[in-house]
Amino acid sequence: MELQTVGRIHHEGYRHSIWYNDNENLNWNDDHHSRYKLVLVLEGSGLVEHASSTYPIIAQSIFCLNESEQLRLTSGSGLIMKSLYFHPHVVNSKFTLHDSDAQNRLERDDLSTSDIHDVWCLGPFFDRQEPFYGCTPIDSAVARHAFKIMESINGQLTDQPDFHWPCRSRSYLLELLFLVSRIYREAESFPDRIPPVLSSKPDSSEQLESIVRYVHTHYREKLKIDDICKKFHTNKTTLNNQFKQYAGISVMGYLNQIRMQMASSMLRNTLLPKHEIMEMVGIHDSAHFLRNFRKFAGYSPSEYRKSFCWMLQNR
Repeated sequence: MELQTVGRIHHEGYRHSIWYNDNENLNWNDDHHSRYKLVLVLEGSGLVEHASSTYPIIAQSIFCLNESEQLRLTSGSGLIMKSLYFHPHVVNSKFTLHDSDAQNRLERDDLSTSDIHDVWCLGPFFDRQEPFYGCTPIDSAVARHAFKIMESINGQLTDQPDFHWPCRSRSYLLELLFLVSRIYREAESFPDRIPPVLSSKPDSSEQLESIVRYVHTHYREKLKIDDICKKFHTNKTTLNNQFKQYAGISVMGYLNQIRMQMASSMLRNTLLPKHEIMEMVGIHDSAHFLRNFRKFAGYSPSEYRKSFCWMLQNR
């Protein structure tokens, strides 16, 4: 599959190195190593592997990956993802794949001021300083705006309404890249990697990995320890002992920790109403949410947002 759009009526035969996927599933192959990849996560939860590490999928968020990087979906629930694939020369004709100067583009002598602006908008695709690995949590308003731009790009690529469809789709792409780059540079926190499961017993390790994936994938749902035990053919004592060895807490304590981590990320990176965040992480009792969040963070949700939300600080 060639990840490009071919002109049909206007610019017949022209190969435009942008391609849109309305139903992204991260089932990538060698062709995807010829493109930068921007993935918008609108809904759902799950886990992905990136460079031998496992990370949670956060809805809503944007992944920016260069041609050498890949995501592998290890588990997912209710995921809705959209994606764009593009060659960097669409942004600027001086930019190539497998560029040995990818990390030092700003130091190139052949770049003009406008070229440097284009480098800036590609920062999220090659800046890799811990803990950033390409994923930026976003506010629902940003997600809607990004999706609208992606739909506009798709409209130009699909309909090719007039002679200017290549330039118009490129202009929408630049608009999206500048939006994502600004959000990335303003964000102050990114998803943490999930520690690997280590065990002297291979069978026990494999089962625990499956349970960890399940909890991370379904934390938004009403999970009970009895249901988890039944699904994985174990008992409460064994399950809690496994989790205490892995994470130092019980399985339900681990579930609560995931929910509080996700809630804290949304409070830092979005302006979503607190009750909506509470529901999104699988909690339906405001007193329970307040009590657990204060225990987790040392702040109430309101205090935490006031102290750490970059979107409030930049107003």
